[in-house]
Formats: sequence, C-alpha cells, structure tokens
Amino acid sequence: MIKVNIESFPANNSLIKNINISINDGEIIGIAGPPESCKSLLLSCIYGKLSAEQNLPFWKRVSSNNINRDLIASTLSQSNPYNTNDTLWQYLLSSLNFKKKLFSPHLKESKDTVISYSDRFNMSHLLNRKLSVLTDSQMKLAKIIFTFVREAELMLLDNAFTSLDLNGVQCLQREIKRYTATGKRSVVLSDHDLTYLFHTADSVYFMHNGTISEHIDPNDITADIIRKYFGVEVLISRNIYSGRPQVHLFPRN
Repeated sequence: MIKVNIESFPANNSLIKNINISINDGEIIGIAGPPESCKSLLLSCIYGKLSAEQNLPFWKRVSSNNINRDLIASTLSQSNPYNTNDTLWQYLLSSLNFKKKLFSPHLKESKDTVISYSDRFNMSHLLNRKLSVLTDSQMKLAKIIFTFVREAELMLLDNAFTSLDLNGVQCLQREIKRYTATGKRSVVLSDHDLTYLFHTADSVYFMHNGTISEHIDPNDITADIIRKYFGVEVLISRNIYSGRPQVHLFPRN
C-alpha cells in the first residue's frame, strides 16, 4: 500500500490541501472533479515534482510515504520529454534507458517489452514513423505506451482518455486492467470523461477546491453527486455489458 499525505501545496496559497490517499496494491483509483479542482496538480505532487509550466515554487510541504520515485511512471508532460524527429521506436525505447549501461545497447528484454506493448495498443505498424507525423490520438497513445513499458509499481495517467479514438479507449481500459491484474502494480488516473473513468476505476476520489471531498465506489455514483460537483443535470444508466454506471447529459435550455 502507498499512502500519500499532502498538508498544503504550495505553501504560499495552498492550491492543494489536506490530501490523504491510500493506494492499495493492484488498485485502480480514479480522480474526478470540475475544472480547476487541481486534479493534474495532485498527480504532479504524487509524482514528486511540479510542472515547470505552472511557474510554481518548489514544494516544501508534500510528503509521500513509502514511494520510491524510481518505481513510478507517469504521463505527466514534464516526465516524458521527446524529440519529434525520433521514431516511435526510439521514443518508446528511451523510456527504458535507466535499465541499460551508459553507451551500451538496450537489452533484448527492453526491446521485447516495447514490441509487446506496441502490439497490445495496435501501434506496432507505426514503430518506424517519426513522432512528427503521428496524429493527436496516436501521439497520446505513444505517451501512454511510454509509461506502460516501464512496468512501474505505480502508474499515473493524467487526462487518460482525452484525445483517444474509440480503439485507443478500448485498448487503454483493457491494458489498465491487465496491468494491475497481478495485484503488484497500481494505477491512478484522472479524466474529464466520467463514463470512461467509472468504467475503469475501482474507486473514485472527487476533488473540489484543491481537496478530496468524497471517496466513492463507482457503482454508488448518483445524479445528485454529479450535480453537486459539476452543476449539470444527468441521467445515470448501467452499461449492459459491464454493469458500470454511464453518465448521460440532459439538454440545457
């Protein structure tokens, strides 16, 4: 189990405060909330560093118990730099640079891992293409595969399903389940698409004004809960295949 405790961050204006999250081995946790509820910032704190684009001072009051940062992988932009002139193969293999010795070639095991995940996400036919020619959906999947190949004990997926086509969504949902199936690896993901989030996560933390306000089993989601956080009227139905909740918007007059 990983326990994350954040008293206040950053100290000068406390965008995030009073966060206590327990991540069980093999658990898939969803983070939901309206815009500016600091979902991405929370993932940045868990990862152990801030996004440089936010121009925030280095945090001093974030504590993450039992977290070894070498065992964390993340799709957060600051953790996955890339050169658009690289091929997809070069980019994905670079995720495993930490496993090889300086100036030495990559291990066969690393290459096999990249090929395996590329196959699972239906991207193997693109391995020789430069990143600059990939579509938005393909590049998003590339960043996700970059994270998966590390096979870290904790994986953080920010805006996990955003920009993915239906094939990408289906692949990601399946692979997240497979990734955690052994009970040794866990996933924390955020997304604006609540239906996808509820379908994938074992439990969901709702954020509001930079703090955790509720921890809910997705099967207990109600229209009242959605209205409370997002201010919209919805209908909650059940997926005929999985039984998980689906969120349907009512037209706004």
